[in-house]
Parts: sequence; C-alpha cells; structure tokens
Amino acid sequence: MLVVIDGTRQLKNHHSRHLKEILQTLYFCVSLLNDFIGTNESTPKRTPLIRTIKDVLFSVAFPIALYVSVAFWGIYAIDKPLVFPEILEKIFPAWLNHTMHTFITMFLVIELLVTKRNYPSRMTGSTITTLFVVAYAVWMHVLHARTGAWPYPIFDVLNLPMRLIFCAFSTILGLGIYVLGEKLNSILSPISIQYYRNGTSKKLK
Repeated sequence: MLVVIDGTRQLKNHHSRHLKEILQTLYFCVSLLNDFIGTNESTPKRTPLIRTIKDVLFSVAFPIALYVSVAFWGIYAIDKPLVFPEILEKIFPAWLNHTMHTFITMFLVIELLVTKRNYPSRMTGSTITTLFVVAYAVWMHVLHARTGAWPYPIFDVLNLPMRLIFCAFSTILGLGIYVLGEKLNSILSPISIQYYRNGTSKKLK
C-alpha cells in the first residue's frame, strides 16, 4: 500500500510525535532530582513527594514507550510508508529513528532492571495512562483540523470510525502493557509496596 502525502504538511506535524520523548525526559529529570533530595530505598518509611512523582511517571512512561515501539515497528514491518514516509526517511537518519522508536523502550527496560520503585494503585496508574493517550489523540485531531496533516500517514487512510477503533485498540493495548509493567516490577522488585485494585496496599517481603 502506498500513501501519497504532502511532505510540507507532514513535516509540519512531525513535532507532535515527540510527546513520548518529552514524557521520558521529564521522568529522568525527576529521577535525577530524586537522587539528590529524595530516596531510592525499596520501602522508605516516609516517601518523599519527589519519589512518589518519580514512581508514578515511570508507571506511565513505560507502557507509552513500549506501545510506541511495538506499534511503530509492527506497522513499519507491514507497510513502512504508513509510519515512515520517504520524505522523512530522506532527512531523518536511522539512528534518530531508533532514538525515537527503539531506545525509548530500551532505556526504560534498563531502568526497570536496575532501580526499585513502588507502582501506584492500578486505578491511579491506568487512569493517568488512559488520560495521556486520550489527550494525545485529541491533540492529534486538533492539529489535523488546523494543518490538514496527521503526524503519521496511517491516519490518512483511516476514516473517522476506523480512527476511533484504532485509538480504542491502542488504549486497550496500552493498558495491557501497563499491567505487564506492573507485574514485571513486582517480580524484579519483590521488596516493595503492592497495591490492590481498590487502592489498599501491603508490603511484600
């Protein structure tokens, strides 16, 4: 399938792809701040606010990053122009593409393996993740209404009902990845606070 797009309009909206990098940068900045004024203990007696923010940000950044990698490279393997048209390939080198769609997940997987954190309650984490996805979808449609271009060409071939289905499926997949991250964290950080769905918690030993 070949998608023909207006290169100028496509490049104009390319910046909207960078929200995931902004989220990840925010997380690592907060993590650095936590190293200085917070705590990296598995179960601190009194959890500083900066540590709570750090843990919540990770719980959101991880599923977003993993979803982006899975969705981008999955579609890329099936029909490359739908996510990475020729106009972008000419000006974006391979290393930059991997920075945007591969390394974002690799860095957070390393973070998951080498640091400890306490996930928020599933209700809190999944709600924030859902709000982020919905906000991005709304922003994407607002940009299209203003510029006539989508950040990814795949949306040029989807009508409104199909876009809604795509966004709904993406949200469900993102929530599934959220639960996966929560489970992996409980395995890799067994000495932590484990939250139940109703928000109550217990300390695991």
